[in-house]
Amino acid sequence: MTASNRASKIDALFKSLKKHFKPSPEAPERSVLEHLLYACCLEDARCDQADEAFAKLQQTYFDWNEVRVTTISELAQCLHSLPQADQAASRIKQCLQSLFEARYQYELDDLKKANLGKAVAELEAWKGMSPFVASYVSQQALGGHSIPISQVIIESLVQCEILTTAEAEKKSVPGMERAIPKNKGSEFGSLLLQFATEMKAHPKSGPVQSVLKDLGVTYKAKPKIEPKTEPKPKQPTMKPTGDGPKGTSTAKGKVIDKTEPPVQALQPTKKIEKLAQTPAEKKETASKPPAKPVATKKMAPPASSKQPATKSPSAPKNKLTGSEQIKKSSPKKFEKKEDKPKSVSKPKPTDTKNKKTNDAKGKKRGTISKATSGSGSSGSVSSNLAKKKPK
Repeated sequence: MTASNRASKIDALFKSLKKHFKPSPEAPERSVLEHLLYACCLEDARCDQADEAFAKLQQTYFDWNEVRVTTISELAQCLHSLPQADQAASRIKQCLQSLFEARYQYELDDLKKANLGKAVAELEAWKGMSPFVASYVSQQALGGHSIPISQVIIESLVQCEILTTAEAEKKSVPGMERAIPKNKGSEFGSLLLQFATEMKAHPKSGPVQSVLKDLGVTYKAKPKIEPKTEPKPKQPTMKPTGDGPKGTSTAKGKVIDKTEPPVQALQPTKKIEKLAQTPAEKKETASKPPAKPVATKKMAPPASSKQPATKSPSAPKNKLTGSEQIKKSSPKKFEKKEDKPKSVSKPKPTDTKNKKTNDAKGKKRGTISKATSGSGSSGSVSSNLAKKKPK
């Protein structure tokens, strides 16, 4: 859009706004800091809402330092009359913090005597400072020619076809100050803000529709942006062929059987089997002895390969190999089971008393054999008896 065409549309908008809206009263005498904080409340709100919120802010807190140290949630509760109380509270707190860090005091009246460009540049460098607040302070407190532009005003200018969507992303209106003279800047700014807030709240109201009709445009509702959903991956389609049986298809030469497996018949339970038996079968089953449970041999646990290392006080000179150490540590596991020899009956030990009696009898027999030594047969018999008797 050319500059002359845009300037003519801005001029037509100003004339239409004068017909259907009334300008707000002039701002009372305030300090530069008060203008700044009031602009934080006025952005994207009506003038009556901003007046109520700013008055309550001054009544609730003792000074601006108390406002600076207050949390955003508490400030938002105090500014509940504003449509966007959280954003306004955040702007107020951040601007006061930036001012305190820069000057360690809450005074900005010296900016009136300073150069306008330098003063505006200092304000724009602060954290939390928006273009609307900087332009309002420049217009109302510093005597500059700057029309405040907020997000709501930009959206209304797009509806009036003064700005394009690409220009709206830059959040600025080129040629606005040239089309509107300086002495009419405050009036045009207040009318434009009223029109933008009314369109935001009630787009089909009478004043809004009449202004759009004067400009020869219609209100266009914003299209609803649906959340993007990721497309599902396409599954490979199976084309049936006549080579295989019914219910089969091929994909890349592979035959896939789609036929369902046959349903297996339910096996009868034990109770049903007992009921189905004949009386003769029942007698046979009753006469049969119950089967003995098979004894299962318990397997010995595997020998652990690692044996605990034991330190001996005197190690042998000849070191044993690994297999010999294992055999030595667990000889019972590695020795072969040999057949045990049959037990031989050993003679029972005799008591000491029996031994003494036997010795006495042997002595008597020896004396008898000596007495009868003349007869050879009697001596041989006695000697044989002495040999046969156990000791």
